[in-house]
This record gives sequence, structure tokens and C-alpha cells, in this order.
Amino acid sequence: MSDRGPSTPPDVLRTGSTPEERALLNAVLGVVVPVDDAPALLDPRGARFQRLEWVGDSLLDVLVARLRASDPGGPGHSAYTSDAALARTVATTGLPGRLDWQPGPGRLADLAEACVAAGHRAAGFFGARTVAVRLVSGALAEPTLPTALTPHQAAEAGSHVLEAAAALLLFTRHAQDDEGDLSQRRARLLDSDRVARHGNGEGTVEEQVDRLQAELGRVLVIRGEQAAVHAALPLLR
Repeated sequence: MSDRGPSTPPDVLRTGSTPEERALLNAVLGVVVPVDDAPALLDPRGARFQRLEWVGDSLLDVLVARLRASDPGGPGHSAYTSDAALARTVATTGLPGRLDWQPGPGRLADLAEACVAAGHRAAGFFGARTVAVRLVSGALAEPTLPTALTPHQAAEAGSHVLEAAAALLLFTRHAQDDEGDLSQRRARLLDSDRVARHGNGEGTVEEQVDRLQAELGRVLVIRGEQAAVHAALPLLR
């Protein structure tokens, strides 16, 4: 990373990127970044960047949830996803030196999440994991074997799956929505009463949602991120 502190962004938002700039960005992230995402990663601000950061936050949560579910005794979720942790790891990758300006720690953390989203757009969860291994933690590359989860652990992992499924669905369906609009739409999709309609009707709304999320958590650990997100989609209808 450059030894410069945070700097002021240029007056004009970047709208394009050169093949050379994209090649350098691809080399750092380990994926071929979609051409229309590259400007938002090189100049991390504006509506496109915010949308990528929004969905990338949920995607990273799923990757970390699978790791945590396979190793419940390991570091907590925030050890990988807090702003401080993300800014610290991104600062060591060389990515900040590729940018048009030098962001502060909070924006660097957002950039990591936006890059995970770009990785997913490039190559699904394989791409998201590739980027996360480079920008977040090498532990995310470790094979995650099935483990015996408590109902609480399974439901916690499944809640991240359900949020990510909603984020991916809305990101695709509502291409003009900003981060705030997307968050409002997701809150409505994930309303407990709405999700519980897909349960078996036994117990309280919260108990039914917990059981549904626990099943998603078990799918996540055993079959992986994509299978779990696919299993979550019927709960969003």
C-alpha cells in the first residue's frame, strides 16, 4: 500500500477503465473483473460501488459463516468481517495502490466487500471465494467438511444464507435501486411472518423461521454456498 494517508477523491467520478488498469486489478483479485464493475473498484464511490458493497457484504458473510460452522471454536465472525479487520488485510494486498485515490479504513473495508461482489459476478461463489482469500483471509480457502452443528449454530449460518439469497435476487431484479432501496426491499422479503409461511406451522413464528434457517445452515456446510442459496430462494417467494 502507498504510505500516503487518505486523500480527496477526484472531482469527477470515473466512468471507464483501460485494459491495462483492468489487468492490474485482475492480478490483485485473482479473477477477471466484469468491465462495468472495474471503474467502481478503481474509484470506490458512487451508486455502482455502493450496490456492489451492499451485496458483497452478504456474500462475504456466507463465506465466513461456512468457515465458522465447520470450525465453531475458531475466530468469531467479526474477526473476518469488521471494518478494522478488512481494512487491515486489504492494506497488505497492493490493491490500494491501484486506486485513483487513497481511501480511509472504512472505505477500504467497503472496497473489500465490493470486490467480493465483483468476484461473484465474474465466477459465482468460486470467484467470490477467490477474492475473499486474497483480500480477507487465507482461512477461507480451507476445505470445509461437514460437522455436527447445534440448532443455534445451524440457524445462525442459515440466516446469512437467506440474507445473501435475498441480496443476489434484488441486485439482479432492481438494477436502478440504490443501497437504501435495496435494504428496504430485503427487509420486506425477510419479514419473519412472510418467511414462516414456508414452515410446517408448528410452534411460534420465530421457531419456524429458526428451523428453516437451520436447514439452510446444514445445506451450506454439507453442499456449499451455491446450493444453500438455491435452497433459500423458495423461502423468498
